[in-house]
Amino acid sequence: EAFVLDPAVIDQLIPHLRQVGLFSRCDDYQLGIVARACELRSAAAGDTVIARGEQGSEMFVLLSGSAAATDPDGTTRATFGPGDVFGELAALLPAERTSDVRADSDVVAAVLGTNEVYLLVDTIPGVARKMLEGLAGSLRGATAPWPVAKG
Repeated sequence: EAFVLDPAVIDQLIPHLRQVGLFSRCDDYQLGIVARACELRSAAAGDTVIARGEQGSEMFVLLSGSAAATDPDGTTRATFGPGDVFGELAALLPAERTSDVRADSDVVAAVLGTNEVYLLVDTIPGVARKMLEGLAGSLRGATAPWPVAKG
């Protein structure tokens, strides 16, 4: 079933999306395309937004509130506030979620599925580059230095 945002909601969403690094290279017309591709979801404080082990194919752009990703032992892996993005790996390549993300307060998120993300990458110059930069930064922070090839 198609989900269509009201034009007034789209207009309200654009200023929020403008603050997201992923969309920082977008003009208002392009942000309108992003807004129309989004589905809005809310969660109450304490609710699970993403459950580790579930199949994921969406990314979340936090518009309001705060959330935290945790490892299986309960250690906080990352915290998120307005403008932060999480779940982007699953939006690019659907797979099992590797962390739980719980709402620390009431949250509202703009959600983009795999089809919408690839539409944006294909349609809006700069989005693919910003996604690659963000993913590279995440990988750099999550891994040990790459081994140097010899020979």
